[in-house]
Amino acid sequence: MTVREVCGNTAMTCPAPTSIASDRRPVRARHTNWARRLAQSCVRRGVTPNAVSITSCVWAGIGAILFVWSAHLSSRDAAMLFFTMPAWIGLRGLCNLLDGMIAVEGGLQTRSGAIFNEFPDRIADSLFFLGAGMAARGEFSGVHLGWAAALMAAIVAYVRVLGASAGARHDFRGPMAKTHRMAILAIGCVAAGVELIVIESSHSIRVTLGVIVLGCLITIGRRLRGIVRSLDGGA
Repeated sequence: MTVREVCGNTAMTCPAPTSIASDRRPVRARHTNWARRLAQSCVRRGVTPNAVSITSCVWAGIGAILFVWSAHLSSRDAAMLFFTMPAWIGLRGLCNLLDGMIAVEGGLQTRSGAIFNEFPDRIADSLFFLGAGMAARGEFSGVHLGWAAALMAAIVAYVRVLGASAGARHDFRGPMAKTHRMAILAIGCVAAGVELIVIESSHSIRVTLGVIVLGCLITIGRRLRGIVRSLDGGA
């Protein structure tokens, strides 16, 4: 695929092929026409990738507030809030998609861009997971699981960055990479909403957080093994 094909048209200033970073997360949506057009529109309007990265925290913050609020509402009203969570998670994901496209395909990369690319993600993860833990109605274990999910998500990202700093390529393998975590949380929120309406309990959200914690532990192990083998010259 040529640089011209990646960018969609010449309106966006693209770097040379070798500068399209190999450490970018592989995302299929990045090569769709709608994503290209949206990124191009952002570039034309002067939207910076760093601003988009920070905006992802805004959506996560709204999601966290709604999670906490849901714990003080009736089961049916709380369920309605849970049903909105995939939208806030999706908006966070859209920001994660566009910030890299605007930076790379739009020729707006900066030396500080890596900071803005990583740090808001850690904040957004924590807001969603801590909020979800507090939404486990009246269950202290939910709070513990929320903290554990936030911690494990941060360690998953830390292992990837640690490997890259040691000379390995960024390792985005799962089973609980960022996109996987958010997809599982979105599904869990819908399940929790249905559960609240049917039997007025919130076991689904705790199960969801537990799955994320377990999946992160597996992901950490897989990434560490892959990074060590890569650095030691293994396959």
